Amino acid sequence: MANESFESVWDAICDSPEEAAEWKHRSALMMRLRDYLRTVRVPLAEIAERFGVAEATLLAVLHGRIGEIPPVELEEMVRSAEAQRSPLGHLEEPAIR
Repeated sequence: MANESFESVWDAICDSPEEAAEWKHRSALMMRLRDYLRTVRVPLAEIAERFGVAEATLLAVLHGRIGEIPPVELEEMVRSAEAQRSPLGHLEEPAIR
């Protein structure tokens, strides 16, 4: 077997460039969400409520279970996370109810 070099793990394991691109996109979304979840000082249950998802979905993000969450749901959560940021790029703390 010849030694092949790949740009990413997705290029190595996927059957087509289109499939690899889809998994790269999912991976990038997961990393953005994971970074958000690790920096915001709000309980996961509250973030899940804000995003309209189950807390288990956020746990799947934190644990890197990439195949469990549809890309559309990942994109919606990233949009919600970005909407939580202030114009200065800082995370907005929730308003006290």
